[in-house]
Amino acid sequence: SASFLYILLVGIVVTKQGAMASEAGRSRMAASAPIFIQASLICLCNVTASMEYNYMNFFPTPQLLIELGQVSWQLTHGMPPFIYLLLNKTVKRNCRRLFGLGKRQIKDFTLSTAPTSTMMMEREE
Repeated sequence: SASFLYILLVGIVVTKQGAMASEAGRSRMAASAPIFIQASLICLCNVTASMEYNYMNFFPTPQLLIELGQVSWQLTHGMPPFIYLLLNKTVKRNCRRLFGLGKRQIKDFTLSTAPTSTMMMEREE
């Protein structure tokens, strides 16, 4: 049933994309396309693993399919971070910044040749 709902969602989005002939509609769809692709890839991993496990519950299963089911189950839980790192600009930017690989910003500064005065205050004890 989840697969049917997902296919229905894809159909609705494609239909709305065709219905949005205005420039604003196209820009909105273009902005949401990366998010839709990320969600689609993550759901594809989940659907693949769940279909394999459902098959294994009801039919005699060869060892190769059992091992593929185990690998797909592991990918279901391990792939989302990589999908986000590859496709999500915000996650990429924040990870680069976290590891010090982001764009360095040079801040404007001015040099002054005027003498500065410093005041020293005595501490009372």
